[in-house]
Amino acid sequence: MSGYDLVLRGGRVVTSTSVVEADIGISGEQIAAVAKTLPANGARVVDVSGKFLLPGGIDPHTHIAYGQRPFAQNILSETESMAVGGITSGFSFVGRRDAYSHHLPELVRTLEAQSLLDVGFHPIIGRPEQEAELPKLLAEHGVATFKFYTATKAEEIYPEVWGIDDGLFYLALQHIREMGAPASALVHAENWEMHPYLREEMIRKGRTDQAAYCEARPRFCEEDGILRTLHFAERLGTPTYIVHVSTAEGARMIGAAQRRGVPVIGETCPQYLCFTQDDRFEVIARVNPPLRSRSDNDALWQALANGDIRCLGSDHIPNRSKSMATDNVWTTKVGGYPGSGMILPVLMSEGVRLGRIDLPTVARVYSENAARWFGLYPHKGAIVPGADADLVVWDPDREVVYSPELGHLSSDFSWFTGRTFHGWPAQVYRRGQLVVEANELRAKPGSGRYLRRPLPAA
Repeated sequence: MSGYDLVLRGGRVVTSTSVVEADIGISGEQIAAVAKTLPANGARVVDVSGKFLLPGGIDPHTHIAYGQRPFAQNILSETESMAVGGITSGFSFVGRRDAYSHHLPELVRTLEAQSLLDVGFHPIIGRPEQEAELPKLLAEHGVATFKFYTATKAEEIYPEVWGIDDGLFYLALQHIREMGAPASALVHAENWEMHPYLREEMIRKGRTDQAAYCEARPRFCEEDGILRTLHFAERLGTPTYIVHVSTAEGARMIGAAQRRGVPVIGETCPQYLCFTQDDRFEVIARVNPPLRSRSDNDALWQALANGDIRCLGSDHIPNRSKSMATDNVWTTKVGGYPGSGMILPVLMSEGVRLGRIDLPTVARVYSENAARWFGLYPHKGAIVPGADADLVVWDPDREVVYSPELGHLSSDFSWFTGRTFHGWPAQVYRRGQLVVEANELRAKPGSGRYLRRPLPAA
């Protein structure tokens, strides 16, 4: 007997180093074998000829613990939309005004009762009592990654989200370094202190449009934040992950720091690869940092190709509706958009198809690199025997016109509405279980798991 429960037959297996025609044998929740031809011997066989087999996507950057609805609703609806686009694992930021230790167990219980995917948490650190519990969060809850908002005057910048001053940031980076891998700092590197003055300047000029919002958070605010973050990372030696890089200069600085040996990597997002500040969207289409220029788009594609930027996250925010917007960007209180399910379609349709990146780069930037950085590799991010059978069967011949309904969104708004994508997931497997087939959900709520990261000693 082969010992396989399922054989995916005749696909083109995409890894971080190659693309080869091979079968994949799955036993239980794991990949059992990858070979040119595998015997069926009673296993269920799925013919995937002409399709690509990619490792399941990992979205390291979502906000699905936030929204207009309770987390129990968000974790179900948002992991559904993530899965439809080829994501099988992810992380959500979580914020609160006090310590996290008594809050995380309830989040984990809710997640494991409702989630369709394997999900972990990045607590946002902005208060002294939160910084003091970093080692406890790792030891008791398997939380190894922590987010910081820099240059914010240590104020509450969103509900239950606090920025951090340099002194507390320095202390936290010291503790994270001492905790050891896979502990790391995630940094929103942007100078927030300049924004109120630039916003008031726009208001004095009578500017209330979406483009004014972009101009009030100019590129040098991000570049200043990245420069300061790299200085801390280099002096302290703390592993640092810079989220949602939007500028060519930001990517260049991170790449140069990597070549100096600084333990830092950068992430960008689909919106910064596809859209510019000159595109016109509803006023609700606001993100921090904002959209930039076409030359920044091109530079970020090149940074993915050459390794200056090593991960792609979404900055996914749920429950966005056009009804939340006013005709004034300053009085519209919400921003962000749901985009986790667009990571792989953008990479494949806008990247590979147009010759900007190759298939192994896709496997690296949307799966393997995040798995390695966040302490999940080789169980996640790899198509090798013993790894979790997290797989995406990608159909390069299917053409779709994107809509919120196609993406199973909890929102009626997406920047990608009306855009044509060449290729789409045919099936998505999470730990060997079929989660999505032909864009329809097949898994049940609660089949996902909490991603507990290993202690350094392990």
